[in-house]
Amino acid sequence: MEYLLARVTHQAPDFFERYVQFQTKVDTVTYDETTETFAVTTTKTTTEESSPEPQQQQRTFDKVIWAAGEYGIPKMPKEITQALANFTRGPVVHSTQFCRGTT
Repeated sequence: MEYLLARVTHQAPDFFERYVQFQTKVDTVTYDETTETFAVTTTKTTTEESSPEPQQQQRTFDKVIWAAGEYGIPKMPKEITQALANFTRGPVVHSTQFCRGTT
């Protein structure tokens, strides 16, 4: 891990300040086939005294990485849950439930 951090910050010492957002919830991600880009809408999960309202932002990217880990907030659209119900006899679980052993 130290090697990766050193390699990333060698060329861009402010890499994390410029490109990584902590304490941020991803609200939506949509892919535009025409432009081959992702529109990502986020909301800061903490509020600062100078800005009591949640700060929402939309940005466009050519690539998106999902890396919430086991503590991500489960989101299971009804359409997917209903479709899976036709193909499985057991419960449908989100990966966060599996990682925590709450199935």
